[in-house]
Amino acid sequence: MVDPPDGRAASQRALVVFGEWTLGCSAVFWAVGPLLGQIPGMPSRLPMAALVFVVPGAVAVALSRREGSKRQLGHQFQLRSCSPWWWLAGVLATTVATYADAWVHHGPWPFPGPLEVIGVGIVYTVSGLGEEIGWTGFALPRLLRLTGSPVLSAALLGGYYVVWHVVPFLETGNGVPWVLAQGAQAFLLRCIIVGLCAGSRNMIWMAVLVHGLSNLAWSTAPGGGAYYDPAFVDLLLLPVAAASLAAGHIAWTRRCLPDPRA
Repeated sequence: MVDPPDGRAASQRALVVFGEWTLGCSAVFWAVGPLLGQIPGMPSRLPMAALVFVVPGAVAVALSRREGSKRQLGHQFQLRSCSPWWWLAGVLATTVATYADAWVHHGPWPFPGPLEVIGVGIVYTVSGLGEEIGWTGFALPRLLRLTGSPVLSAALLGGYYVVWHVVPFLETGNGVPWVLAQGAQAFLLRCIIVGLCAGSRNMIWMAVLVHGLSNLAWSTAPGGGAYYDPAFVDLLLLPVAAASLAAGHIAWTRRCLPDPRA
């Protein structure tokens, strides 16, 4: 992984500003969202506040331009050589749990047609990219530099990620138990993404893959996620998140150790 060109203090300041700007800009979407209802044309019930996905990436680009680190942000788009097992893990990490939940709580269901799946998949790829440019392209490299640990980085970024999602989760109209369980799932999702990105060295595109497929699986479940039980999915994702972080931490640490032959 390529470290940011600035020092630890500058990285810390950049993270603080990124967090402040992201919350401030997102508040506009959270305030206006309830007045506009739900996003039309989607198989799942999504509030207009979900359009806040544009904020993390836009803030990341703006800050990178201001601090002169656009090249560093661009490096996170590179596809790096890694074992195909990392990509397979990215494909299966969240989709298996979501479809297992659908099977348990609903049973067999008519899967959407290929055109609908492709259309929704494109939407979620774009929205995932809008978020991950910020979370994984801008924030994660700086957190790894400051903490020296994918596990600590996942905990910090995951905690912020949950806070950032609280208002959109509330605006879905679900009760507090659902919101709490969905918040826990957001944290686990971020842990999975950090672990796989740190382990594979593929940052933004690995994150977009996991993020987009997580949303796509939910939307293609029965009733566009109408039978979805986030607490049940949390139980299935917990060992996946732990394994992803452990594998990512080991791989990342090995790369950071000095070469004894040097």
